[in-house]
Amino acid sequence: NANHLTGDIRIYPGGRLLMPYVTLKSLIITAFNASYWQVSGGESWVDKDYYDLEAKPPANLKPPITDLRHTWTAVEDPQLRSMLQTLLIDRFHLRFHRETKTGTVYVIERGDKPLKLRPTGNEEEHAKLNGDTNFSGNLGFVGGRWNVYNSTVAQIAKFASDYYLHAPVLDRTNLEGAFDYKEPGGDDPDANYDDPIQGLFPKLGLKLERTTGPVEMFVIDHAEKPSAN
Repeated sequence: NANHLTGDIRIYPGGRLLMPYVTLKSLIITAFNASYWQVSGGESWVDKDYYDLEAKPPANLKPPITDLRHTWTAVEDPQLRSMLQTLLIDRFHLRFHRETKTGTVYVIERGDKPLKLRPTGNEEEHAKLNGDTNFSGNLGFVGGRWNVYNSTVAQIAKFASDYYLHAPVLDRTNLEGAFDYKEPGGDDPDANYDDPIQGLFPKLGLKLERTTGPVEMFVIDHAEKPSAN
C-alpha cells in the first residue's frame, strides 16, 4: 500500500537526509532497501506513529557521501542506508531477522525488439519536473500512457515490485545508467487506467518473465518508541 510508504525524502550535499512524517515501517523500507510487502512483525504503532527524521553523516566520514540519488522511498547510496540502519537500531532498539521462502519471482531481460529506453538527458530538465536534481526513478501511468524519467532498470524493477507485483523483480538486462521513456500518443480519456505493469515492459523493449525462486522477508522482532530528542 503506497499510502504507508515514505512521502518525501530529501538528500543534500554531504549526505544530510530529511524524511518528514514517516513511520518506523517506512524507515525500515528505506534503510534496508525493502518493499512494504516484505516487512512484517512488530506492534501496530510501527505502521501508525509518525516521525520527522533528520540525519547528517559526520564531517570526517571517509569516503564522503557523494551519491545523492533517491526516489520517494529509496536511498541509492549504500553507505547512507547503512547509517540509517544503525540509527534505527540505536533509537528504536530495532531487532529483526530475515526469512527466505520459495515463491513467485519476476525477471526482467532484454527483449527481441529494439530498446525504447533512451539515456536520461539534462538534469536541469528533471529538476524542473521534480524540484530536486537528485530525485530519480520517477515512473507513472498518466492519461492512459506510461512515462519513465531518470530511472535505472533496477529502479523500474523495484517500482514494479513495490506497487504492482508484490514479489521480487530481478534486473538481468545488464543495462547501466538512467533512462527516459514517454509512451507515444496523446492522453486518452477512455484509456484503461488499470493497465497492468506487465504491459509496460514490451513497450520498453524488455520482457518480464515469471518464475519461482527465493523470496526474502524482513521480520521485526522488537522495537521501542524512541525518546524525544
